[in-house]
Amino acid sequence: GTFLMWLDCRALMKARGLDDKTMQTLFVEKAKVGMSSGVIYGQAGEGFMRLNLGAPRQVIMDALERIRASA
Repeated sequence: GTFLMWLDCRALMKARGLDDKTMQTLFVEKAKVGMSSGVIYGQAGEGFMRLNLGAPRQVIMDALERIRASA
């Protein structure tokens, strides 16, 4: 098993005029953090990105900082 964080990106997506795929691409290419879009789980997942937390704390902290800087 693993732990997943669902990041609510709806306000950011609305402010930037992004869709789920473009938001995912931004995080992967600019922040260098692999995440999956919540939309793959249906309409209720639109606007959310999933981040796997099964990593050492410092790795997660670095990833979150890169996400913040890319947003």
